[in-house]
Amino acid sequence: MKSKEELKFKNRQIGAAGFVANKIMENMISEFKQETLEEAAAKHFNKEVFVEGVTIQYALQEAFIDGAKWQQERMYSEEEVFGKVAVVIEYDRLQTGSIVKLHPNKKGQAINGTDKMNLDKAVNVVFANTPHSIDYLGKFVEKCYYDSYYTFEQDGIFARYSTNELDYIAEVIEY
Repeated sequence: MKSKEELKFKNRQIGAAGFVANKIMENMISEFKQETLEEAAAKHFNKEVFVEGVTIQYALQEAFIDGAKWQQERMYSEEEVFGKVAVVIEYDRLQTGSIVKLHPNKKGQAINGTDKMNLDKAVNVVFANTPHSIDYLGKFVEKCYYDSYYTFEQDGIFARYSTNELDYIAEVIEY
């Protein structure tokens, strides 16, 4: 067991190390702190410039600030330039019980059933990538024209899509 003196010394060491670490962090933060437009203007236009006996230092600083604000107003976000970022759907993870939202503008790709669904609401995956499906009448279909289907259900209404095109799912709520 350590003596009281050893413990006091250890506490002082820990305290000193913590103090030094805090000072290092404060210096790093202040070093990386972003300067304001006003600070940048003062830094770059810190010499008095005289035109016909009148100082224009303040006018240069204001022009710098106004120019930076003008430039910022004309900048576009990535979303504005490229549109919304595409959602990646991991179709191989979809399974019975998954919950998804279908694209309202992809109704035409459905073999049948989506015309009675509210595509603003989520739907349940009944079958994922299977040769069998459930048609819009709620009838089980063992095998149809395509090799595999996704069958969706919402409030007792069924819709099925072939797996030939896989862009009709807008969002996965739960895999």
